[in-house]
Amino acid sequence: MSSIRNLRATECLWFVALVCLWVGSISTPSSAAYLVGIRVEPNNIVLEPDQEYAYRAFAEYSDNTSVEITSFATWTTSRSSVARMSNEPGSAGTVIARGPGEVKIQAKFYYFDDSNRGSADLRVDAGPITGLRTKPTTKSLEVGLAETFTARLMYQSGYDVDITSRVQWSSSDPTIASVTINDEQDARVTANRVGTTNISAYDPESGFRNTNGFTRVRARVTHIDFEESEYLLGLNMELPLRVYAYRDDGTRTQITEDVDYLLSRAGIAVVTSGNENPGGIRPLRQGSVQVDAFDPERGLYASSSLGKTTIRVSGTLQRILVDPLSVRIGDSRNAHAYGQLSTGELTTDLRRVVTWQSMNTSIATIKNSGGSPGEITGHSAGTTTIVAIDPVTGISSPGLNNLEVRPPTEPPQPIIRLRTKPTTKSLEIGQEELFTARGVYASGSDTDISDRVRWSSSDPQIASVI
Repeated sequence: MSSIRNLRATECLWFVALVCLWVGSISTPSSAAYLVGIRVEPNNIVLEPDQEYAYRAFAEYSDNTSVEITSFATWTTSRSSVARMSNEPGSAGTVIARGPGEVKIQAKFYYFDDSNRGSADLRVDAGPITGLRTKPTTKSLEVGLAETFTARLMYQSGYDVDITSRVQWSSSDPTIASVTINDEQDARVTANRVGTTNISAYDPESGFRNTNGFTRVRARVTHIDFEESEYLLGLNMELPLRVYAYRDDGTRTQITEDVDYLLSRAGIAVVTSGNENPGGIRPLRQGSVQVDAFDPERGLYASSSLGKTTIRVSGTLQRILVDPLSVRIGDSRNAHAYGQLSTGELTTDLRRVVTWQSMNTSIATIKNSGGSPGEITGHSAGTTTIVAIDPVTGISSPGLNNLEVRPPTEPPQPIIRLRTKPTTKSLEIGQEELFTARGVYASGSDTDISDRVRWSSSDPQIASVI
């Protein structure tokens, strides 16, 4: 039986040798030679994660000749988490490095009921570990809801790996937010009451702990609603709508990109859901349609609190009109723009839609980005023109002196409210951020009073102010 098996092996390898000779192999075995082993090249190389490399396999004979069998071998690795092999035609023998570690690259050659194999050592190196990060990056929770947290180990090369199942999770105040591990080894963080806490992840294998565990728990959401009860626009326009979640402590959070939009009928307009242009209204034809919003995370409909909105498409945009306004030097105030339609009607406020320009930035500047598009800040006394341009049609407001900046010598108005920025205050351990304070007047304008307010922290051990 052994002689028959050797004969079959020789016949099989001679077939491979003939194929290799046909494609240009430089050596072939003699008719009396027999297979002594499989050689895999190269050996002991180092790759980085996501790097690819083409290995080669050779059948070695007793007469010291060899035949390349790369495309005839079956390729495997000893640890698929470190590296994976391709057996596809044209890429057989190509390794794809995945994560740090050591692995054997194996080539197996089958003939009838027997096989030979060879191997080479490979090391995947991502460099030293630089830190441990947890996600979500901004940890803002809501009373009564739970969210899954993950932990990833970061390497110098930029590679990172999920280690959620092996880290030790804890909360600095479980009465605010607590951590439980489910059967799938996921970390579920449940918000219990309003406040702040630190969600910690410690990896005993590497000794690293996350530094971005600051977690804020906000009040429970009672209902959701649209910002406007009606959105009016022309056929040649686009307009964004906004949806807010209202909390039982009187605050609200914009959730435009988190909800699904339900239109009472098709063909009038479409509303975009998701992260790309969320809430964007694109008109299709004239008419009106009712829109409801559904929040899948909380199971809330806007209509449950009489919060449906109406989209009305009427005529086409003809002109842009900017409301005249005045502001004192150093104060800020929002500008407002409206579109005049061919029907004579005025559109919904276009402040967040148009592109703003100040014709004299030494007198006043106006924002186009960030959370306050259309926010004017007065710099010196005088009058200038604020222009609003519709990005779809290119129609702009007329060049009139519609903004007056007054000197600060007028009788001061009483400040009725104080607000600080950034609006969402989420910091990481060791991070510093500049906060500002603005006093809001009854007129709606505001002024920077950061240098005169008295700053403090309720718990300087968590965050201090200098």
